[in-house]
Amino acid sequence: KDGEVDRYVVHIADGVCTIETSPPEGQERDATITVEGADFLRLATGQLHPVRGVLTGALKVKGDRGKALALNAVMVPPEPRKS
Repeated sequence: KDGEVDRYVVHIADGVCTIETSPPEGQERDATITVEGADFLRLATGQLHPVRGVLTGALKVKGDRGKALALNAVMVPPEPRKS
């Protein structure tokens, strides 16, 4: 629905990424990234470079920017479907 916010906590440790869809309140985080859904899809598919996203305001980061930008290193753009 319009105006609703989806929240996810991404854990990256030893090259493994896990995601929580119902993060507990008050949990300590290294960084918080705020992004619109369309820009997240552009980021996930490699169409938006994270640094450019921060510089243009498409991505807003609170906390450790280095750790936030490291998220891009574990995001693998999907391969095109083969016919």
